[in-house]
Amino acid sequence: ELPQFERDAPYHIHKIQKSSIYRNFFDQKSPLVVLFNMWNSFILAVAMLCNRALAQVVPPGADGDTDCALRKLSYEFAKSILHSDNEMPDVHDGLQLSELCNVSRPAANILTKPYITKGINPMEISTEIIYADPDTGSDTHGSGTKTNPFQTIQRALEATRLLPPGNRTLVLRAGTFFLTETVTLTPQDSGLHITSLEYEHVVVNGGVRIANLSWQPAAVQDTRLPSGVYVATIEDDTIPDFATLFVDGRQEIRARWPNGDPATTGLHTTPSGWVEPSDAKTNWQVKEPTPKRAESTVTIADVVRPGPDFQTFAMTFDGLAERYVPAMSKWGGTKRPTSFTTTVPHKTFSYANASTGIVHAFHGKGWGGWQFRLLSVETSGSTSTFHLDPWGGQQEARGDNAGGPWHIENVLEELDEGREWFLDINAKPKRKLYYFPANNTKPPTSVVVGSLKRLVDIQGTQVQPVVNVSISGIMFQAAEPTFLDDYMVPSGGDWSIHSGGAVFATGVSGLIIQFCGFFNLNGNAVFVSNYARNTIIRGNEFAWIGDSAVAVIGTTRFSSTQDKHGHDLMDGTDGNQPIGTYFGYNIVREIGVFGKQTSAFVQGVACNTTIENSIMFNGPRAGINFNDGFGGGNVIRNCLTFNWVRETSDHGNFNSWDRLPYLTTATGGQPSTRILENEITRCFMWNNYHSTWPIDHDDGSCFYYDHDNFLLYGGAKNYLGHSKLNINNYYIHAGLADKFPTCMVDDSSNGQDSFAENTCVIQSGSIYDFGYFKACGPGTDYNASVERTWNNSFYTSDGLVHLQCNDGTHSLEWWQALGYDRGSTVEKLPSTATIIDWGRRLFGL
Repeated sequence: ELPQFERDAPYHIHKIQKSSIYRNFFDQKSPLVVLFNMWNSFILAVAMLCNRALAQVVPPGADGDTDCALRKLSYEFAKSILHSDNEMPDVHDGLQLSELCNVSRPAANILTKPYITKGINPMEISTEIIYADPDTGSDTHGSGTKTNPFQTIQRALEATRLLPPGNRTLVLRAGTFFLTETVTLTPQDSGLHITSLEYEHVVVNGGVRIANLSWQPAAVQDTRLPSGVYVATIEDDTIPDFATLFVDGRQEIRARWPNGDPATTGLHTTPSGWVEPSDAKTNWQVKEPTPKRAESTVTIADVVRPGPDFQTFAMTFDGLAERYVPAMSKWGGTKRPTSFTTTVPHKTFSYANASTGIVHAFHGKGWGGWQFRLLSVETSGSTSTFHLDPWGGQQEARGDNAGGPWHIENVLEELDEGREWFLDINAKPKRKLYYFPANNTKPPTSVVVGSLKRLVDIQGTQVQPVVNVSISGIMFQAAEPTFLDDYMVPSGGDWSIHSGGAVFATGVSGLIIQFCGFFNLNGNAVFVSNYARNTIIRGNEFAWIGDSAVAVIGTTRFSSTQDKHGHDLMDGTDGNQPIGTYFGYNIVREIGVFGKQTSAFVQGVACNTTIENSIMFNGPRAGINFNDGFGGGNVIRNCLTFNWVRETSDHGNFNSWDRLPYLTTATGGQPSTRILENEITRCFMWNNYHSTWPIDHDDGSCFYYDHDNFLLYGGAKNYLGHSKLNINNYYIHAGLADKFPTCMVDDSSNGQDSFAENTCVIQSGSIYDFGYFKACGPGTDYNASVERTWNNSFYTSDGLVHLQCNDGTHSLEWWQALGYDRGSTVEKLPSTATIIDWGRRLFGL
């Protein structure tokens, strides 16, 4: 038996079976199996369609025919950037081509999955080969040959270390490897290749199977629980407490209120599974905890940095920053709520042991999300007060005095719906597992529960790195959540992040992670930390990820010197950062199941990254986030992004910050705060849901060259910073943005940015928003305060444009008389066919 390779979800209704031949489940021989699976798939699809909030997928006011034509173009572009003739039902579903455009869904085919088709012939790598087979192997009697393999990865890894150094191969045969401990690679494993064989489905699972469970109706023992809930005793004391439960390969739901599967519901669906302002009035309170040490802020003011903005480096230590590890943050003593009072109609919160609970809440301004351990609940009449761990909320860096929508999980009394479960770790003499099977079925005698947070740990140093290790053709599944663990603030952006992942690598050179699947990993999937050179992450698929899919995070010299009062805080010349990371030909979807300040790809204190030919969709915040401007030299090209910022606000498909200056040698030779130019080109980005800009260059972002992109439903953003070039982009129906419905928002004041040779389609005719920094009256020095603009093509409903400034509305002719937008033209709105033709010519389709 092989676990279902993805959980049942609105976009994935197919199942994978293990046999001598891999096949789509519709091709199975048993008619009963076929009918059963088809019926379940139909019911599931209908239910999820009812949940989906289609109004946010398509911005209000968008033309349906044009929107569908753009979705079809997106799907064609997706196939072209992966250089694939295979159909991609996952991308089809993400674009909602069936629901919105009546396009038939292509069949799912396991034989198109990279972790099935891209296993490597080990003889092409080396002749030193060790085999492991979870079903037929033996650690006791095996020898590691193909015909007499070992059973576990750990035993096979030991055998590879006895082979001559250099290229060595560890071949994992088809089946599921349940890990009893993290697979750790060190410098002695340099040159090791871990791979599957072509068309063999290999799963590395971080869970533990519990068999022979004896279930009893729970309502007999506990009248608080509804009929249909069962309870079983966990007899094996060696199994650690767990936060995930898998039944028939599907990750089930910890008992919660309001009800909802966090993988398929959220603020982008109806119902959302969150307590929203329309559901109940919630008042948040802040009572500062007593820190261990007084807060102190270190400011480095003698920084020579190009441009007028963010000229100092400041970092706060201790105090309320003690919620992070290490206890430092640019945002200093920012607060979090420590309790909230709520009145929910027809709902009471009467818990025998509220301290098992976890409260999930959005940031009050929608800038991310928090998790808190619940300490207690006090109820008086219809009003309840929830007391939170005052050191919680470490999952984002900005903080706020108030929260937003919230829900509670892991409380026994909230176990009231199918697929929910609860582990009573305080039951005596043995722990008890409660489970509510779906559809009035009986619970299974065998389940898989989470055990490990880190499945693979690659540990080297800058002095002694792990060199030239590759991992190919493996599916990683079932890592435990990390949202209550330590978080760090990596740099000057809004982010905090857990410094860990299901696959973790530090001190590496030439690491390759390719053609793998990452599913149901409830923290970060891949985390590349500190010294890392030329890491390659290509051809992988990521789905149902608790936090971010890929995080690439470095540190400055301070991490080793701990000198709070010197320049080591901003000194990145020691090389302890990821440099030259390649992320290409990946598909990333359904991330941020738990963490809401998360992305498909995030980097901080890292540079010279290339992101290309990848498809990224369905997440709560930005699809790609650069948390700082460290070094620069990053390239993003040929990417398709859509359905981002589904649950938060004030963000874009791509987001960047550059609030802190860093010393690097990125520009060559001597240490400097100057950075290399970054490039974003030939990307197709949808600015739907709550995304405000397709490309969001936020506080201080500088040295960006954005050109030849196809950007839907939003315009360009320039907030502080400088040296940003917006050249030859297509902004299609920019006036339909969630906020700032214009071709370009310019909130800088240095005149060092350019907006030129772009095509902007906007119904209203308001082409620029010069923001609250601009004055447009007599005597204004426009050259010093606004972007350089020329040769743009504007399309409006009436063939006229106007500019909004703080003294009123002005015409294009007035603007051109000042010397701006010379050569720019305006025409009436183009046809759908013309817009699609622009995209085809841009992408060579």
